[in-house]
Amino acid sequence: MYSNKKISLNLHIFVFIIIATIAIINDNIIYFTTLNYEISLLISFAIVVILNVFLLRKKHLEINTEFNKFDLIALIPYCIIYFLIIVHIDDFIDTISYHLYNQKNPFIDRINFDLLPSSSFFFPLGDRMNYIFVRFLGYRYGNILSLYASIIIFYQIKRFISFIIPEMKEKIKIIISSLIIFTFSVNLCIGEYSVDIFSTVILLELLYIAIKNVNIFKDKNHLYLSVFLAGIATGIKISNILFVIPIGFFMLIKSFKEYKNLKFYNLIFAIILFFIPFAMYMINSYIQTQNPIFPFYNYIFKSNYYEMVSAKDLRLGAKNFLEIILWPLIITIKPLRGDDIRGIVDPIWGVRIYYFNILSNKK
Repeated sequence: MYSNKKISLNLHIFVFIIIATIAIINDNIIYFTTLNYEISLLISFAIVVILNVFLLRKKHLEINTEFNKFDLIALIPYCIIYFLIIVHIDDFIDTISYHLYNQKNPFIDRINFDLLPSSSFFFPLGDRMNYIFVRFLGYRYGNILSLYASIIIFYQIKRFISFIIPEMKEKIKIIISSLIIFTFSVNLCIGEYSVDIFSTVILLELLYIAIKNVNIFKDKNHLYLSVFLAGIATGIKISNILFVIPIGFFMLIKSFKEYKNLKFYNLIFAIILFFIPFAMYMINSYIQTQNPIFPFYNYIFKSNYYEMVSAKDLRLGAKNFLEIILWPLIITIKPLRGDDIRGIVDPIWGVRIYYFNILSNKK
């Protein structure tokens, strides 16, 4: 008889998962019914509360705070920074791209309404999580979930340190965690409507489950949580699948000896949990474009609404490892190929711009 270990979650990641789950259920209700946003949100909230009360009463789940009074030394200044910068006009790229648009319009008729901007079909789960707060707090304070995500990362880092170096003093853990959340990459997201920081929260939690001494074939609770988190990560940003796959593969290797404990209905339920966070977005995209992940892999799905086989012009950029090494020389000889579509040769941007200017002047 295998055991199902109780899932132990930090209070903050628990709340974050609740917010994501409310957004998921809400979008499913909106897409498959005619209910308005407020009513469906209220129903979603009630469903999530009932579900979590059941899990807590059945002792499948426990919540811990992991709070230390010295945490405030790091978190209070971080919150002050947020409320100081929130009054300024946003300059983050997400503010002027499709993210704010997708917050309010996840299922709109793109074919006949807005000339089909391909990025507006990207999975909008992260944007919809933000929209819960935008709806009630307004645009200026609607990005408060980014601040909360930073606080969650603070506790996640502390927990990783405790797992790897359990003998380290608590104050040292707090200092290290504080320095990390104050880095440029995290501060870039505070006060902005970026969904990347949401991805970080979910992927860190998934990674922590993977490195713990957890056998997902024996421990069904962690199996279900893991696939649901993987689905949330994919719903927030489809490219997160590149991180989800190796983490999931690592879990499978660790648990392989106990594969006999996995029943067919466990597998089916796990698959459903993985697809629930983004299935409605795929269905909507397929109905409108005949490509469930439009515009990606259009050479497979052959949607009539996207001419190129890829979202990127593959005629540009380095094509192999040798060209990556020789890239500055190659664009000196063939400057019109100078576009770093794979994001691997950024240092040559200056050279690229210089030669484009020369060509432009000649014309």
